[in-house]
Amino acid sequence: MSSVVDVHGLTRRFGEMTAVDTPDGLRGVVRARQYVEVSFEGEPPAGRDLEAIPGVAQVSANSGRFHLYTETPGRVAAETIRFADSKGRQVGHICTRKPSLEDVYVHITGEEDQEAPDCLSSAWFWAR
Repeated sequence: MSSVVDVHGLTRRFGEMTAVDTPDGLRGVVRARQYVEVSFEGEPPAGRDLEAIPGVAQVSANSGRFHLYTETPGRVAAETIRFADSKGRQVGHICTRKPSLEDVYVHITGEEDQEAPDCLSSAWFWAR
C-alpha cells in the first residue's frame, strides 16, 4: 500500500536546511506557542488573573481577546471555563490555536523578516 507524505523544509536565507518534517511535526517543536484564544462578555478580567489559570505560561491581549499560551491547550480551555464560572463571567468566544509555520520558522532560525521569506519549501513523497 502506498500513501502520500507531506513534508516541509525550513531553510535560512542562504539555503541552509534547518528542519524537515510534516507540518504537525514542525509545529510540535514550538508547543509552548500553542494558545487558547478567549474573550469575555462585559468587563474582561485582568491579565494577571488569567495568568493564574493552571497551565498558562503567558498571556497577551489585543482588542478584547486574550491569548493564553500553553503546552496543554485543551486543559487550559477547560480551566478557563471554570475560571469564568467561578467569577460569574460569561465566555463570549473560546478556541485553541496551533503555532503557524511562520512561528516555527522564527523559533528555529531566529530570523524575523518583515517580508515573507522564501523559507518554506514543500514536497510530497510516496511512502510504502
